[in-house]
Amino acid sequence: FDTSFTGFSFGNLLSTPGSFIFNGDMELCQEDLENGDRYIVLAIDSLPLEVNASTVILENYIIELTTNSVGTSYTMSINGTVSSESIGGSYTVSTTVPFRGSTGGGDFLTPSSGGAQLTGASSSAVNVTAIDATTATVTVDADGDSVAEYTETATWEALDWTEIFSF
Repeated sequence: FDTSFTGFSFGNLLSTPGSFIFNGDMELCQEDLENGDRYIVLAIDSLPLEVNASTVILENYIIELTTNSVGTSYTMSINGTVSSESIGGSYTVSTTVPFRGSTGGGDFLTPSSGGAQLTGASSSAVNVTAIDATTATVTVDADGDSVAEYTETATWEALDWTEIFSF
């Protein structure tokens, strides 16, 4: 199926802490492939989100997800730009190697392989690389010289995505 949303709005009308509101355009496509796998794409040209009273804008943002025929494994790529006054500008998310993992429990946040780079001002970058389904390495190149000033290997659980991507 192929569905487009124009002027789509969704959110918590009470704007309680931890809530979000979005209003914009996006396209959601799903295709069942000949081998039985399912391919899903969420494409966003520009979508403002209100997250905890801060406005975040996703631009040229594409999430591609393929699940196997029985839904036990996945491959996922995320690419696009995130901007917000609360983070002082924008950063670009680029999947360097598609994330792969098991969908046990519906958890797409603990891939067993893959990597992504978040690139900000002055070519500063954060790289996240999955080592296995429980562990990842994060490197930070704060000054954009392609040399990591900080590296940490930690469990996915310790890498709290709500903290990493908080706005």
